[in-house]
Amino acid sequence: MELTGTSSSATSAAFLQQLRAKHPEPLVVIWDNGPAHGGDAVREYLATPDLGLRVRRLPAYSPDFNPDEASWAWAREEVTANTCLGCPGRLAHPS
Repeated sequence: MELTGTSSSATSAAFLQQLRAKHPEPLVVIWDNGPAHGGDAVREYLATPDLGLRVRRLPAYSPDFNPDEASWAWAREEVTANTCLGCPGRLAHPS
């Protein structure tokens, strides 16, 4: 699901609805504790009877359980360290 704008409880609920529609089998979603991964919209959707979808949250700081953390650590150290990108347009294509 492509996201335009900021992530929120409503966009996370919409993602879960889209995921459920495309994958009817029982699902377990593993999420970090980002603010958008909770909230009223997500709680209301997860309360749907017979949803067949469970959300498991990672512990508060758990880089060992989140493989993306190694990529982010490398990028912070090797790619963006001491770099001023200046504007959002340069984020996609740093010189």
